[in-house]
Amino acid sequence: MSEQQKNLASALQTLIGKPLTSAEFVHDYFQLRFPDEYLLAYNHAVLKHANHKTSLTDPTTFFQELSTCVGRLVVQTQALEGEHVTIAFDNSSSLQISLRDEDYRSPEAIQFRDASGLLWVA
Repeated sequence: MSEQQKNLASALQTLIGKPLTSAEFVHDYFQLRFPDEYLLAYNHAVLKHANHKTSLTDPTTFFQELSTCVGRLVVQTQALEGEHVTIAFDNSSSLQISLRDEDYRSPEAIQFRDASGLLWVA
């Protein structure tokens, strides 16, 4: 794991115990808002529930399913270089955003702004 990914992984851990306050689709990306942080996601994403998963390739269903996570607490985060960023919620759902080279549609896969205002890009 590179130093940048370790730092991103540490930064994402600050979300643990915080609720997702909103999820919005904006043009060709989506944003997740937390009390003092936000995450913009530009790459392919999958939302996994206990017994099924929904892909961003079906945006209507994806956002209906993602809306069930609004108000839910983050229980775990993970950043695996070249693989994905994962945010797990207390309703047994987890959001996986791809960091695979073939899934990049722009120079970055995600942007994460932490509570102190630092911006993390992967």
